[in-house]
Amino acid sequence: MKSGDFSDLAFSCNEEKFKVHKNVVCGQSPVIKAALSKTFEEGHSNVIKMHDFEPRIVKSFIEFLYTGNYGIPKEGEEDNRSDNDGGHHVAKVDAVATVGDVAGGDDGQDGDDGHDGHIGDDGHDSDEDVEGDEDKGGKEDESEVADAQPRMTRDLATHIKVNSIGDYYGVTNLVSLANSNIGDLIQDAAENDDSATWVMNLPSAIELAVNTGIVRVFQRS
Repeated sequence: MKSGDFSDLAFSCNEEKFKVHKNVVCGQSPVIKAALSKTFEEGHSNVIKMHDFEPRIVKSFIEFLYTGNYGIPKEGEEDNRSDNDGGHHVAKVDAVATVGDVAGGDDGQDGDDGHDGHIGDDGHDSDEDVEGDEDKGGKEDESEVADAQPRMTRDLATHIKVNSIGDYYGVTNLVSLANSNIGDLIQDAAENDDSATWVMNLPSAIELAVNTGIVRVFQRS
């Protein structure tokens, strides 16, 4: 699949071309098989134009045709998807303890002003240093939660778009797998009490679902 050796068909997507094999593709996609008849341009050029889809979605499509599965790349791995293990990466949001929660649980204050009077080596009150560290840690945790939200949106969008390309080319098993992954993502969010993140991402998910015609997936979920 990576080398393209003995390939006799290509998928063209914008500026990229992906070499594939008819004996792998045509048995799973009746649409592509029909397009390769001599009555159509594709039957002479042996090139299927997929400009309506993103290259990464075409890669997922090809990955499924050859392996029966597809994976979602981690950030920064968009150009190396053929090297991943086909696993599904679902973003989860962990519980975050705020700075106020941490400070509220400390009963070891000695002075009236909440400081123990100890001066650190740098000339600053050690309590101030600890408080600063807690604040920094809290900000980092909040940043992780914020990062998880776009990850969830990205993963959901990928599954929806994979569903769309599978439906377009008549690969029913890919459509079923993408639908299952969408359902698992929604269920995972519910089981992990991640409803807030899910609700925040729901509008963009619905818009994408409407545009790709798979609202029924969300209705079932």
